Amino acid sequence: GKRLPLHRMVSDWITAMWRRQSTPRTVRITAYDSLMRAIRRREFLGALVTETTVPTLEAGSSGLGLLKLKLTPESVRTITPTGTVPLSKPPPSWYGATFRLDLPGLDCTKVMKIDSFTVNQQLVEASIMDRDQVMEPVLSFPNLAVTLLESSAATWQAWFDDFVVRGNNADDQEKTGRLSLLDGSLRERVRIDLF
Repeated sequence: GKRLPLHRMVSDWITAMWRRQSTPRTVRITAYDSLMRAIRRREFLGALVTETTVPTLEAGSSGLGLLKLKLTPESVRTITPTGTVPLSKPPPSWYGATFRLDLPGLDCTKVMKIDSFTVNQQLVEASIMDRDQVMEPVLSFPNLAVTLLESSAATWQAWFDDFVVRGNNADDQEKTGRLSLLDGSLRERVRIDLF
């Protein structure tokens, strides 16, 4: 099959983790000297992504947006590799200031900040048919902390009053939407669907 670029393999792995379909992988991190000669490689065998942290997203910030991953491997080994690698062009970056939140029925045009959040997975023992013990993933999705201008708060306040204060909080009153992380050309680099 066609080999995917690294950023696509990682995003597919995160997606699988968030869908509780993650499979262990081997992750290799190689250190190079200034002439691009490999000097050390660390291999994480049977690794699972157990945490994904999205950084704070804030309009006007100039920092590069970096997702933080926590891996839990079955074992780790360090080896001394050989060879060199050619320089390659990195994938397009995104910055913490370039994001878009879409929640139907809510005015998201003046969202100024979304606090950093972490999706984590714990592996807990579970019984199958009261016999075999297996490790089962349990995911934890956090709430979003959103800061917006007062001038766009009316729809948010109306939804809060109806959903929380008046208790109209059945499943069909919950919001679904999307958080998009954009590159410098405002193209979507990462999409997080919210349910």
